Amino acid sequence: MKKSYRSTISLVGAAILLSSAITPSTLFYFGEKGQYEVSASESAQAADLADVSILKGTQLSSNNGTAVSDGVKLEKNADSTYNLDLSFKGTAIADVGLASPKVIVFALPEELRGKIDGPMMINAHAKLLPIVPGDVPVVKDLILNVGTLVTRLLSLAKPLGLELDSLENAFKGLNTLQDLGSYEATFEGKLSPDGKYVMVDFTDGLGQYVRTTYAKLFDPLKEAVDGLKFSGLLAILNPVLNLLKPAVNGLLDLVGQIANGTSDVLTQALQANVLGDVTFDFTAKVSDITAEKAKITAMAVNKPVIDLALLNTIHANGDAINLYFDNIEEDPLAKYSVSKPIVKDIIEGVTSLSGNVEIIQPIPTGVTFQAKVMLPDGTTLSGVVTEDGTFVIPFNHYEPKENDLLQIVVEASVDNYTKKSEPTIKQVIADPFLRYVVAKPVVSDILDGMPSLDGQVKLNQPIPHNVTFTAKVELPDGTTLTGAVDDAGYFIIPFERYQPQGNDELKVRIEASDGERRKVSDLETKQVIVDPLKYYQVPIPQFKNVNEGSQYLTGSIELGNIPDETKLFVQVQFPDGSLRKVSIEKDGTFSIFVADKNLKEGNPLRLVTLAEHIQSYKGKNSDNVVFAVGKIPSLDGYVVPTPVVVPIFVGDTAINGTVKITNPPEGTQFIVRVRFPGNIYEEAPVNGDGTFTLDISKRQLAAGTSITFNTTATLGNETAASGRVIVSVGAK
Repeated sequence: MKKSYRSTISLVGAAILLSSAITPSTLFYFGEKGQYEVSASESAQAADLADVSILKGTQLSSNNGTAVSDGVKLEKNADSTYNLDLSFKGTAIADVGLASPKVIVFALPEELRGKIDGPMMINAHAKLLPIVPGDVPVVKDLILNVGTLVTRLLSLAKPLGLELDSLENAFKGLNTLQDLGSYEATFEGKLSPDGKYVMVDFTDGLGQYVRTTYAKLFDPLKEAVDGLKFSGLLAILNPVLNLLKPAVNGLLDLVGQIANGTSDVLTQALQANVLGDVTFDFTAKVSDITAEKAKITAMAVNKPVIDLALLNTIHANGDAINLYFDNIEEDPLAKYSVSKPIVKDIIEGVTSLSGNVEIIQPIPTGVTFQAKVMLPDGTTLSGVVTEDGTFVIPFNHYEPKENDLLQIVVEASVDNYTKKSEPTIKQVIADPFLRYVVAKPVVSDILDGMPSLDGQVKLNQPIPHNVTFTAKVELPDGTTLTGAVDDAGYFIIPFERYQPQGNDELKVRIEASDGERRKVSDLETKQVIVDPLKYYQVPIPQFKNVNEGSQYLTGSIELGNIPDETKLFVQVQFPDGSLRKVSIEKDGTFSIFVADKNLKEGNPLRLVTLAEHIQSYKGKNSDNVVFAVGKIPSLDGYVVPTPVVVPIFVGDTAINGTVKITNPPEGTQFIVRVRFPGNIYEEAPVNGDGTFTLDISKRQLAAGTSITFNTTATLGNETAASGRVIVSVGAK
């Protein structure tokens, strides 16, 4: 049984000689149509020839072979096939419009049905008469309007010595006959399902070409008008030019619509056929010919569906040619049956197919067997069938894809004779693993000194059965480390003995495996981030002594050359081993609450500065400072400083002054006591900066009044006082 080939039509030429003056013009074009079939339910009576034929003076001839009295004798090829090379010629009749169907049919006799081997190619050549572009209705009205403006512009330009030849010639060309050349096209014919005819529909492509070619006739006018620009004395032509350009643009808009098929102006205008001579060359190869003679009939018709009545008309009235073949030799395989092969399932991505076939006994002398597969693109591959009936066919460069259909036959051959089994059709089964896409991982930043890397990968769904995922990293020395990917796509890869250094490049990928095969993602390359604290000298904390009963441990560090985005902390380790960490203020100071630790004299404290950075895995510490808690603070032996008072004058509303406080015992509070005449006392607290202020706005102090001041220090239950200072109120 021969292959039935699809009749996909492909245009390879482009030129057509269109029709003459517009009234009788009819154009048709070559293109693709859908399914064509013979309907057995239609009447078997022949259709009226006058209603269906679109050519006259037709002739069917052969371009090869040797002429005999009533036909042509063809020569057999070395592979026992015959080449068909026929030409069908004719001239188009009237009343075939641009949009009416146009189909060429080659009716095959029973002797050739199922014998076509390979594609059936039909080359078409169509010649048409000239056309006057400006005679098309609707277009004509726009051209008349343009013509009026062109005439006016030419009449104004000539007295100025300006010759607008390109414009004048372009416009004249639209009102004279224009030659549109010849149309050349190549098709792959469509073989009917029952093998009774080969056909092509040449309706669409030619029409598109005609519309496009017609539109190109207006290019000279467009170019001529686009090139017009007047200045100086010629500027007086611009008013007419400004009217001409929109008129031409309107004309070109319509022409563009004709070209792209959105306007049927040209189709409506071309109702009568003026198509000239038409030639169709039909080539094909036939094999397994057992008849001595076969007659092929051809006709060009206006029906897109070839029903039984029309096929009868073609056989009865079409042009025919008798083809003669060599005398028939006895086929040793004529009565031998070739069994249909059994083929194993074909999984997407495999490199070969395999199967077996029953070798029916007895086998004719000299017969050998081959298994053949036809791929989706029509390519055929083969493999030898062994004596036990098994076979393997390598796929070579073909890669099976899901839902591909493969046709497998077993072919018996001896001398020039072959015979094929019924085909086994196998659909390629999808391989979800082969089609599965392993996503590229997202890896967290890798810092200098990290013990591992981590990241996540999107696990595309659905995941093929039994597939597991592993994250892999290639180290700078080429070593590969791995880590499991969990169900959520997260993974951690321990570095083991590898210590990441700044600027190291690590290559991370995800590997999916079904136990036998592996697929990997694209690489994600990560560069180890250099520790920004690597060369930073963390300052040692400076602190004030801590004694029994101290509420806070305070101090400061030197701020300088701190890497951007670095955070600084001070941490103290208490005698019980506990730690307390606080942030260092912007001015470098710090304060750590210690009152709850019940510190005793002699308890050791360890103080250290900590530097942390988001890009530093371990951070960095200063040297430790270790010191002991001091005894409970006391005023015993402490010299309380005497206040210094700003001179006081009559009318002052406040007394101001300072106390120079130096290294007081922790927790000491200071006030300044003021005695006014009459042993009246008032107190003013000493601020942290040593200043004090006392409001005297309600007192009337006379010049010479003596006021006594002293500083009082209080620490718990202890008090101590400084010496006295007497200040006299001065006159203003």
